[in-house]
Amino acid sequence: MPNARIFFNPADLHFLRLMREARLKKSANDPTADELFAKADGVKQRELSVMRNSDAIIVYNEIEREVVQTNLPGSLVTVLPFFVPTRDTVPDWSKRSGIAFLGSHQHTPNRDAVEFFARKVMPLIRKSVPDCIFYVYGSDMDLMRKSFEDVQDAGVVVVGSIENVSDAFDRHRVFVAPMRYGSGIKGKVVMAMCNGVPSVLTAVAAEGIHARDQQEIMQAETPAAFAASVIELHENAARWQNMSDAALRFARTTFSRDRARDVLRATLIGTGITV
Repeated sequence: MPNARIFFNPADLHFLRLMREARLKKSANDPTADELFAKADGVKQRELSVMRNSDAIIVYNEIEREVVQTNLPGSLVTVLPFFVPTRDTVPDWSKRSGIAFLGSHQHTPNRDAVEFFARKVMPLIRKSVPDCIFYVYGSDMDLMRKSFEDVQDAGVVVVGSIENVSDAFDRHRVFVAPMRYGSGIKGKVVMAMCNGVPSVLTAVAAEGIHARDQQEIMQAETPAAFAASVIELHENAARWQNMSDAALRFARTTFSRDRARDVLRATLIGTGITV
């Protein structure tokens, strides 16, 4: 089909994620950082090659659009909003306990995030809330279970896969995404907001969502800041309710099917397709 249009829609920019991981390793004087920088550059060249041969590139946040357009001036790059159904009602604060994380162990940013939170943040939280538990949900968790055997008595429970993903959101008071590197938009964060769970996020995890710190989400980077934010939401019912309501309102307007459809239609028209 010589007249077919080609659209490239990566879940995230792999080279950007690898570059950020390499920078983190470099800052920690990790000797593998230079090798990872080289790998990121190779992936970058392959990804850009695919993009050069595409009529349109669809990404999920503005930072990635800027990165692509900087490397490929004049390319048609669209930011497509996520669309996820937003709940009308959710279980209230009194019917919940603990903290949740959701993500595959195969994805290295998830492994790093859980390691950081379990070992650096949970000890601080447990000083103030001794019975607080951090529940880790997701696939491919056998290795993660082994790696956290030494901290299970310190409030870390690796649950693994669950049949109904809403259980990861409905049972717990706070969702955390302590991602220290990554790219794209974090589907786990979108899902948490659409399920009305107050979330504490790093800047990387919040990237591209445009939720406001201290209103629809709470943002933290250091272990102390993470612990303080989680404790506030976990222990303060009024604060929890306000942020849950704000997250649901934000999600209904931001992650709607109609908004995504309009953006996709405009992209199709931009490539000369009649819609």
